[in-house]
Amino acid sequence: MKYLLVAVAIAVCCFTMWPGSVETRSKVELLIDQFHGTGYHFKPTYGDDYEGEPTTASEKCWGPISLRNYDFYKRITALEILAEMRPSEAAPAVPYLIDELINGSNDYDTGDGILPYRSTIAYALGRLRDERAIDPLIEKLKNPEKGNVPKRLQRIPGRSNPDGVGIPAIVEAIGRFGEKANHAAPWLRQLNGSYVDQQLKDSIEITLRQIGAAQEGATNKSLEGENH
Repeated sequence: MKYLLVAVAIAVCCFTMWPGSVETRSKVELLIDQFHGTGYHFKPTYGDDYEGEPTTASEKCWGPISLRNYDFYKRITALEILAEMRPSEAAPAVPYLIDELINGSNDYDTGDGILPYRSTIAYALGRLRDERAIDPLIEKLKNPEKGNVPKRLQRIPGRSNPDGVGIPAIVEAIGRFGEKANHAAPWLRQLNGSYVDQQLKDSIEITLRQIGAAQEGATNKSLEGENH
């Protein structure tokens, strides 16, 4: 009994002191909090470097670009940090990333450029290579959405939401899963015929090779089956 208690004590001690166990889990929770927009724990590295957050509604809506988009900078920074973590460490964040991919904001047109919010989510999922993300990524590929624009830009006559944003990052993320994402092939081929952007078409061809989709007849037949 004495030796058993000593063994248990050693096991508990090793688990507690194992590098990255509790500490990494806490970091992941903070990153989830930040990319959801419900907390601020890591200073933005995306965009310009500036001192602190906007403090007034006017600054948030009409201030300098860096202040106006500060919330998105914070979120994108958290996503970039997650993307660079070891997959085993970042695994608890994957369900939240998938939920944000499905239900969260698309890339954001500020009027001065596109902030790649959904693109960075897709990038993170591709880097982490968690197979739970494959089908949600394909679903977003099947149903492209327009980008988001602030209300102040929506009021401009003739202004429309950008189309196809986020798609290139989703295509590249799918490619990182290799043959496990082979069933994305018919939708990638359909997408290839829908866009004229040569850079996107080249990216689709690279992804098709990465997932081992060389048999065009087979993938077209698969697409016909899913459409019925």
